[in-house]
Amino acid sequence: MNKDKELLDRISMREKDAFDQLTQKYTFYLHRLISRSIHNPREAETLLTEIFKSIWKTPQHYSREKHVSVGITKACLQLIADTVGNSHEGQKRSPIN
Repeated sequence: MNKDKELLDRISMREKDAFDQLTQKYTFYLHRLISRSIHNPREAETLLTEIFKSIWKTPQHYSREKHVSVGITKACLQLIADTVGNSHEGQKRSPIN
């Protein structure tokens, strides 16, 4: 089992240390990914927080892919698309999961 999947397993057992490790590993990457499309720093930070809340709430959702990074990236891109699409429609986005 790879390290990220092991972290997700530990997160599912509510180990805060595992969540902190995963957060530390992915924060910079996800923030850069979000900031490419979301130019408001406050909104970008909100999206980042939503992704990590979702990982804490349903870690098993992110281990479905062969690589955890793919599952996290897909969720992030979907959240960005929903946010950008909804901002053009003047609607409020719905949270992940």
